[in-house]
This record gives sequence, structure tokens and C-alpha cells, in this order.
Amino acid sequence: MILSAKAIQAEIALGRLRVDPAPDVTTGYDTDSVNVHMGDRLYEWRPRPQGMVTSLRLGGFKYRELERYALIELSPDGDGVITMRPGKFYQADLLEYLSLPENVCAHIEGKSSLARIGLQIHVTAPHAHAGWEGRLKLEMINHGPFNLEITPGFEIGQLFFYRIESPETGAVHRGQFQGQDGRLAAPPPA
Repeated sequence: MILSAKAIQAEIALGRLRVDPAPDVTTGYDTDSVNVHMGDRLYEWRPRPQGMVTSLRLGGFKYRELERYALIELSPDGDGVITMRPGKFYQADLLEYLSLPENVCAHIEGKSSLARIGLQIHVTAPHAHAGWEGRLKLEMINHGPFNLEITPGFEIGQLFFYRIESPETGAVHRGQFQGQDGRLAAPPPA
């Protein structure tokens, strides 16, 4: 069952669901979702990092190790703007930090107004399992013909929350991204 804005607000008020910073009560909710925002980091893959392999055997690499060598953080210009170029893949941090109870999962979706100009905010990973905690990572592609200028705090999408009918107590999904806070792992010593 998808939670309504009223049910989401009740879960937050009771401390069972955490969205930090908390959504604004007048503009932070739609009828069945919470509006979410860009964090302050946007990354892209290095074109050909020194020492990086040029192909990956799926299932045979560790993402955390790869990101240390191959992702670079983009710096904003003097106005705090970062430009997303057409046809490029980016990763971004969500501003909001989530903590889900064992009976609620979340799903992120983009805004239709952004989709209509070609911005996709997740490739194949829109779901956060019940019991998950952390800052969601956006996997974004600019499919449109325009350079897109984006700033931290921009309303980028919406979170939908689903109540699980018969949750298994203590059966929380503990994947490799549990607890992520949006910062890259430190690079290995030189």
C-alpha cells in the first residue's frame, strides 16, 4: 500500500520514518509523496583514469573500490551551478537522509517536468528496501539536447513510501550501500 502524505507525516511524527531534513509541511509533500532535493555533490566517471580497466566483468568487481579510482566530483561555477551535458551519465547525492522502519520501503521517481526535457534521475535503482538507512544516490543521464544547469537544493524528485503487509521481523536487507552518506570512499594511499 502506498502511504498518503498524511500517513507519511504521521510516521515521521512518531519517529518510525526519518527524512532529514524534514519536509516542509506546506511545500514538501504531494498527495502521496515527499519532494526531495539535490545534495551538494555531483560526480562523473573519469574518461580513462590511469590504471583503470576499460571493461568490467559484471559480478566480478567491487563498486566501492571502482568509485575511489574512477569518479570525480564536479565543482560548481561561481554562481553554484553545475552543468550537466547532453548524453552524459552522472551520479549525485540526495540532500535528504532516510531511515526506513522494517515495514516500509521507498521508491524514488523524477519530476515529469524534468523528464520532458530529458533528465532521468535513476537508471535502474529507484528502490530502498525496508529497514534501509542512508542517503540515496541518484544515477542521472541527460538524454535531452540542452545543457542543464543544476544547483544544490534543487527539487529533483519525489519519494513514495510503501507499507509491507507481512514484514519479517529482523529480516532487514543489508546491502553494500546500507548507511551511505553520499561521500566517496577515500582513495587508497599512493
